[in-house]
Amino acid sequence: MNVRLSYSTELDEVPSKVAEMLQKPDRLLSKNGNKLDLIVDLLHESNGKYTATVVDMLDELRLALSQADQELMECQQILEGYVKATAPPEPAPAPIPQPAPPAQGKRLKDIPRGKDAVTYPDSTPLDEMIAAAAMATGELPTLEDEDV
Repeated sequence: MNVRLSYSTELDEVPSKVAEMLQKPDRLLSKNGNKLDLIVDLLHESNGKYTATVVDMLDELRLALSQADQELMECQQILEGYVKATAPPEPAPAPIPQPAPPAQGKRLKDIPRGKDAVTYPDSTPLDEMIAAAAMATGELPTLEDEDV
C-alpha cells in the first residue's frame, strides 16, 4: 500500500530535493531498461518454451515502470507547484467599467405603459396630403382615381 508523506523544506531547496527524489525512478528504469530486450530474445529463441517465464517478467517490468511513473508524477507535481510559487505575481485585473449614469430626461418610471405606451400623431403626412387634395378639388380622391 502506498502512502503519501509530506514534510516542509525551504522554497529554494525544492529543486535539489526533487533531484534526490528522481534518483529512485532513475535506478528503477536503469535496472529494468534491458529487461524488455531480454524478453524479446527469449520469445524469439525459445519457440514458446519460456512463455510462462516471459509472462512473469512482463508483470515485474510493468510493476517497476508503474512505480517509476508514480514517483515521476509526484516529482512533476512538486515542480509545478514550485514554478507557480516562484512565478512573478500576475498584474491586477483591470477594473470593470461601471455603467454610465442614465441620461437626463425621462426615467423608467416616467415612460408610459399599457394603452398609453403608443401614441399616434393627430395627422400624418398622408392625411395632410389628402386634406390638401380635398381642399384643392373639393372632393376626396378615391383609390379608383388614376391621379391619386
